[in-house]
Amino acid sequence: MAPQKIAQPTHFILDPNRDGIANALWYANSGALAISGGKFRFNADDGIVRADLLYGIFEFSVNFPLAGVQTPTNLVNDIAFGLKNASMGNFGKIDVFIDQSEDDAAFRTYDEFGTLQETIFDWDTDWNAAQTIFRICWSDTQVTLQVLNDGETAWVSLVSHTTRIPNRPLNPFVNVVGAENLDVDFIAVRNAQYSSIMLI
Repeated sequence: MAPQKIAQPTHFILDPNRDGIANALWYANSGALAISGGKFRFNADDGIVRADLLYGIFEFSVNFPLAGVQTPTNLVNDIAFGLKNASMGNFGKIDVFIDQSEDDAAFRTYDEFGTLQETIFDWDTDWNAAQTIFRICWSDTQVTLQVLNDGETAWVSLVSHTTRIPNRPLNPFVNVVGAENLDVDFIAVRNAQYSSIMLI
């Protein structure tokens, strides 16, 4: 079936308990996506959502495989999630990057030439072994990163970048480089201005 346009604005949730790993929704660039304990499980996987989205609010509810006072250095591999185009590499990419080797986390945005703007932010051990929702707000003037800790009722702003992202659609993605479990409760999209989803 040909790509189907969705009326604007677009809102949807990728729910593992409802959707599973449906080929109509997910594409595995590498690895084999799975469901475990009612969550999307990424382990040596790079999964991309089959939806082309321009601007909007994107929420990633994640459970990092850390505990206690551990920090990213206690991970086995790097973790990234955000928005990209699978064929364009870093051109126009937006992501949260958890860097195991550098023991830090960063919010990264790339312009249409792949030039990086990166802001390192402090790791909060409240994110360890708990459901944490990271929110990317992408507009034509800025890109911001917010977080909602488990059990909290107020969003906290972490980083804001003046937008350098080219005016073209991107796809939500999650990437775990090697054998390590990252569980994702859901991915929610709100107020996206444009979308096309490949329906199988």
